[in-house]
Amino acid sequence: MKIVLPVNWYCTTAHRLSLSIDRLPRLIESEGETDDNFPDPGHVFNKALECLNDKYIYSSCDEEHRLTQNGELNVPPEYADEYCNGACLTETYLVLDCIDDVIKYFVFYNKATLRDVRETIKCGCSYGPKRGDFNVEEHMQADEAAANNNVINPFYYAFVLIIIVGWNILF
Repeated sequence: MKIVLPVNWYCTTAHRLSLSIDRLPRLIESEGETDDNFPDPGHVFNKALECLNDKYIYSSCDEEHRLTQNGELNVPPEYADEYCNGACLTETYLVLDCIDDVIKYFVFYNKATLRDVRETIKCGCSYGPKRGDFNVEEHMQADEAAANNNVINPFYYAFVLIIIVGWNILF
């Protein structure tokens, strides 16, 4: 007998997970060991970091302007035009895609996510006031501050609801 999980449920490598009843005891007994269905987290993390040093992905971009393990983009503002219109931008997106294929919710050493890095690149390559600003940590802090300012107190909603209900009762 074979148990197959629904088609829309995927593991981190985006392959459908299928367990055989015969294998379940072996999986339970070998807790702590690894196999194809339960890879070692350290190995997976290292595999994701290998994307940063893959010579087939990063082939044209200068090493000094590449994305680092710390989640930093060392792109000076005066280099923005060359970075955004050249191979570095394309190769950095390929590295982010490679990491995303290995670990969906990867977090760099500076606690930046793949999304944080992508948004920093988007802002740094935009033609607005943030053009040339590739500081991922500042971008993360600005996003966090904006998110905290946009949170509306639930009591505000309760107050508005009371006014609406009261208005309907009175009139």
